[in-house]
Amino acid sequence: MKLFFFLLLFPITLFSQEDYFNKLIDSLPKIKKTEDKVQLYVDISWEYALSSNDSALIYANKALELSKESNYYFGEVISLETKGVYNELVTGDYDKALALYLEGIQLCEDHHLDYATSIYHSIGVMFHTSDNYKKAKKYYEIAYERALDENKIEIQKKCLINLGAIYSSLKDYQKAEELLLKSLEINTRQALDFDTYANLGNLYYRQGGYEEALPYIEKSCLISDDNFNSEANLSFLINVKVKLKDTNEMKGILERAISFIDHSNSIRRKSIMLMSVSNYYRMIGDYEKALNFRDDYLELYEKIKEKQRDETVYELEASFQNEKKEREIAEQKLVIKEKNQLLFGSVLLGLLLIAMIFFLRKRYLYHETINQQKEEISKKKIEALQQEAKLIALHSVIEGQEKERLRIAKDLHDSLGGLLSSVKTHFSTMTNQCSDVKEMELTKKTNLLIDNACVEVRRISHNMMPHALRMSGLKGAIEDLGEQLSVDGYDVSVEISYLPENIDETKKITIYRLFQELISNIKKHSNAKKVLLQIVKHENQLMILVEDDGKGFDYKKMKNSDGIGVKSINSRVEFLNGTIHWDTVINGGTSVTINIPI
Repeated sequence: MKLFFFLLLFPITLFSQEDYFNKLIDSLPKIKKTEDKVQLYVDISWEYALSSNDSALIYANKALELSKESNYYFGEVISLETKGVYNELVTGDYDKALALYLEGIQLCEDHHLDYATSIYHSIGVMFHTSDNYKKAKKYYEIAYERALDENKIEIQKKCLINLGAIYSSLKDYQKAEELLLKSLEINTRQALDFDTYANLGNLYYRQGGYEEALPYIEKSCLISDDNFNSEANLSFLINVKVKLKDTNEMKGILERAISFIDHSNSIRRKSIMLMSVSNYYRMIGDYEKALNFRDDYLELYEKIKEKQRDETVYELEASFQNEKKEREIAEQKLVIKEKNQLLFGSVLLGLLLIAMIFFLRKRYLYHETINQQKEEISKKKIEALQQEAKLIALHSVIEGQEKERLRIAKDLHDSLGGLLSSVKTHFSTMTNQCSDVKEMELTKKTNLLIDNACVEVRRISHNMMPHALRMSGLKGAIEDLGEQLSVDGYDVSVEISYLPENIDETKKITIYRLFQELISNIKKHSNAKKVLLQIVKHENQLMILVEDDGKGFDYKKMKNSDGIGVKSINSRVEFLNGTIHWDTVINGGTSVTINIPI
């Protein structure tokens, strides 16, 4: 079984994570200083990334946007690093993660920031977790040399531990031991020593020195506020005890291990723990429990493998499929050639007969065929012109709608929003002069109504002018719609895959409006509880699916009614040269499938 060595990038929060999230998010309105707010956005993004939640990207983008608005370059750097972590941990897109990390390094060099060393270490961790030891070693060594020059002893210590893990994986055990012991000599962040103990214990374990490994592994499992990996390290403690056939104190260890399995957010570490527990029960002869834990391990292992598929795998699969198709084509050609040889005489005779018939009828059909062709060409030209005129008109209508939306949104935001803000200011002045208790209660209620009016104006303005679309792109805007639905009490699933970034701006807005109108119909009419928003690129098409478990409706009746909702949606799809299918049944929910060429 492959041993997992600890990489030092961030602590893993295993328990009370929801409480921690709530504390971070609740503190947002209280933060006024730009630097503090950016750091809080980054902290929230990291927590979401560690739990594989796409919300990480939303908060990372907020941090980046705020930093750019304030010319806060360090904030831009840590925001880019956080987006890199999201692409590394959540989407598995290492190429994009690396590009973001390198962009952060370039920004450090442009503005003379000393944070680049930390990012080089992060890049090393990324390649380490994907088992690319050569590249991981390269970036760890760059980070280590820079940390020596800059006297950053904490990063020096992290690099030594991770380089020790690299050399251990490469079976250079002497070099690995030298680096790990050297890390213990650096007197900083004693919490990091727990990870050194874990790696040393596993180093000796790999070489069969189980007695030598045991005290280091036991140290790495000590429960301490500084030991973030104390529970994850239990898997290695169990492995050593299995090798030594040592059952002492195993009851408490197993209870902690099973609690870790129940609460951990790391699929990889859960799978390792499941296998270790299974091996222990097999060692003591409890084969039923051993089998149960092994089954759970195999289920998680499949998820890990699915998540780890990268472009190389897809290229190999594509190559295999191409070779398979080429073989099939070659076989088909051979079969066709044999059939042609057998049927050559019959085909030749048939062709001669057809030629004679064709010659006799040619003169008769010639003029009729020409006239039909001319008529068909004229008909197609007329249809093409009509369709073109229809699309131009539709484009003008939609473009006009968007301009009108933008104008109204600006009027609401700038005029009415400003007016309401002025009203609130004057009213607050009047409130300060109020002394009567009843009048104070009335002013509080009135003040609340003014606040609600300001929020409503802002909400309407943002709905009419897709702010999220401009700031976060189509993917972020759709995710924002999903978040709004969640806030409204719906159980929402948002699935976005392989969405290209170079979609035409008009097409982006139209797709966004499609989602808006479909969601509006759900909220107004469906009485749904669950909603699925999905957009996937497949070949040269965008496939959109919006589904709810609501009360459904009679599509034919709705289409022929005076309502404009369904007609508006169908018109927008037609404008995009797409196709739409409504699948709805009374009391059976609604599913809308849209295919748009790109």
